[in-house]
Order: sequence, then C-alpha cells, then structure tokens
Amino acid sequence: MVIFKDKDIVEDPAEDIEIVHKPNDAREGPVHTLLTKLMDEKSGGSYHNTDPNRGHLSSSDGCKRRSYLNYIHKLDEDLDVPPNDNNTNWTFKHGDVIHELIQELLVENLGDEHVTNEETVDYDLGDQKYIYGHADIVIRGLDDVDRVNRALPENIALSPKDLSGFPDPFVIDIKTTSEFTYYNRGKKGHARSTPKESHLMQLNGYMGIIGAQFGCLLYYSKRNDHIEEIWVQFDQELFEDAIRNIEIVLDSVETGTPAPKDPDGAYMCERFCKWYDTGKCPGAEIADDNPNFEGDDTEFEYEDPEWD
Repeated sequence: MVIFKDKDIVEDPAEDIEIVHKPNDAREGPVHTLLTKLMDEKSGGSYHNTDPNRGHLSSSDGCKRRSYLNYIHKLDEDLDVPPNDNNTNWTFKHGDVIHELIQELLVENLGDEHVTNEETVDYDLGDQKYIYGHADIVIRGLDDVDRVNRALPENIALSPKDLSGFPDPFVIDIKTTSEFTYYNRGKKGHARSTPKESHLMQLNGYMGIIGAQFGCLLYYSKRNDHIEEIWVQFDQELFEDAIRNIEIVLDSVETGTPAPKDPDGAYMCERFCKWYDTGKCPGAEIADDNPNFEGDDTEFEYEDPEWD
C-alpha cells in the first residue's frame, strides 16, 4: 500500500458513491495482485555485480560499502540478495520506458548512422579488471545545424538559435527524476535543482572512455512530464576519481575486505540503502545507528575468497 509521507488517511470520499466499490481499504484487488506478481517476475536479475573483476560507472560515486555488498551478495551462494519492493520495480520500469521512447525518437528521426543507443563502453583497468557498461545515447556526425536539419524530417527545422550543432561525439545520459525545483524559504521562491554528483561522474566516465569532450544529462521529470538538459564538459580529474573509486571496490571484493562506508550525506543510509534497511550494514558514522543490525563491521569479511 502506498504511504503518503507517513500521514494517516483520514477519509475516503469514494465510499459515498453508490456505484463505486473498493476491493479493500487499500484499493488493492485482484488486478493489483496480478500485476504485482507479473512485474516481480519480469524484473528478474541484473548482470551488474556478478563478475568480481567487472566494474560499472553507475556505481563510480556513492557509498563503496554498498557497492561491495552488492557484489558479495551475488557472488556468495550462501547469501540472499534482498529483492526490490514492488514500488521500486515499477519506478525502474517507468524509467526504462522513458529511456526507450527517447532513444527510439532520436534514431527514427536522425538515423542510426548518427545515433547509437546503448553503446558499449569497455575500459581496461589492468590485472584482469575492467569497466563495462552502456551509454544511453551517442550522437556522431551532426556537428553543425545544417547537417542536423538534413537529417530531420522536412516539417521539422532547427535554427542556429535553437541549436548550435552537436559536438562529435556527443554522449547523452537519460535520468528520470521526480521534479526539478525545491522551495527556498530564505529567498521565498523556487531554486533550480543541480545535477547529482554521481550523475556527473557517470556521464563523465562514459565521455572519457568514448572520447567525447561534451555530453548531456537529460532529465525527465515524472511529476510534470518535463525535460531539461544540462551540458557537461569532460573533466579528466573527475574521470580519474571515478576510475579510482571503482578500483577500490573491485580490490575490496578481490580480497574480501569490506570497503569504506562513505555515503553522500547523513540520510543516504536510511533513505536509499537496502543493505541498511535490511540490517546488513550498520550505516555510516554520520547516520543514525541501524537498530536491525546484529553483526559487526567484519561480518562480510572473507579470507582468501574464491568467487566462481
């Protein structure tokens, strides 16, 4: 059942409509049950964190302990991976649908000779370790407005004011989010949201491997169906930070030594980490202690691990 910011539902006006019938107070009947089971079955697993030598740019920033636990819970057959709840599965699927629609629109209208979807990125870290993943969209050969317009349908034309041309290559990373602003009470108005540091690092990683000097974070708001784009210039130092973070996690997995607990902020553990939520991690020092955690900080430490 959906929770409305921890507040109780005090009234259901639908009860006063004679021809309306609810399956239960939560409004969750057989259709809901069927879809829940089908979504759970459809979600399945992921190839992420299944190879102890393979790192992913999607986890190049954020808590290294969380990344470590993501690996070992898939690599140790005696450990279970907590499944996503149904709301999370629907959230991921919603994001997938938005990704696929945007990708299809660009390929259909600019041509697959200019647009590559889910382009493979592969980066050798040495010692049999490597980074592997897929960039959402890479655009090539559309570096001036005239060329863009020739690629578009005749009824669509972009002026130099609309578009200065795409750098070549140009990497686009699509992110779905709730909304783009928050209310700044001190200034009595809405403030623009900024791109997450993890998003910047992930996109910058794709750009570094592909060889792009510019990329774009394309944000889609699920609250008001609005799109915003933020262009990002390649940063070599940020790229090296991403590589270093991934290497730290892979080295930790190789030796069986739990990686540092370093979430981005005091509330990351409680709000966003399933390992904290399920009592597999005590949380970082900057967060509240987890009352469900019964182990110690060496609980998931391995001596000479053999990951098959």
